[in-house]
Amino acid sequence: SENLELFNKNNIYVAISDFEFIRNISNKYSLYKFLKEEGFSILPVLNIKNKNLSFPIIGKPHFSWGGKGIIILDTRRDLDNHEISELKREYVWQPYLKDYDEYSVDCALNFDGSLSEIIIRHRLKTISGFAVICENVNDSKLQRMIERLLKIIRMRGARGIYNIQVLKNGLKYYLSDFNPRIGTSAVFSYNL
Repeated sequence: SENLELFNKNNIYVAISDFEFIRNISNKYSLYKFLKEEGFSILPVLNIKNKNLSFPIIGKPHFSWGGKGIIILDTRRDLDNHEISELKREYVWQPYLKDYDEYSVDCALNFDGSLSEIIIRHRLKTISGFAVICENVNDSKLQRMIERLLKIIRMRGARGIYNIQVLKNGLKYYLSDFNPRIGTSAVFSYNL
């Protein structure tokens, strides 16, 4: 995406968003800020200096994928064993859900902004952040949420393939990750 203009000048067209858009959605902090501003449900972003934190909490590095670098702190004592300023600077902190369903959504926006079919997979088993057992599902509420998100980013010039991770706790959905690539578990959708 950093070289998109060069490709275009040479009549090579790549269905990918510009670098600034990808950088912003790849940074957990700016992604959550954007999603919240657009009215999407996300898990609250916590200030770990708050003395009234409820545990457990999860820390996600600003730039990470595949569950790499995640920290889960179960108690205040666990937090006190770390350098708080580093944790605040390097991670986005949220409540850790112990009971949730996770969904992986693959979709794409074409050069003209048209939307592909949206494929939703329920992630049944993951290892190191990668889904190894999934089932394809139809979920109209989740479908509408993703369609709304894609319409918003399309207006900002987004193009290309996306994988979006969604957590469901009870009846509530939370957007958790937005990847500018095909989902690693997309192969499970082959038999649709």
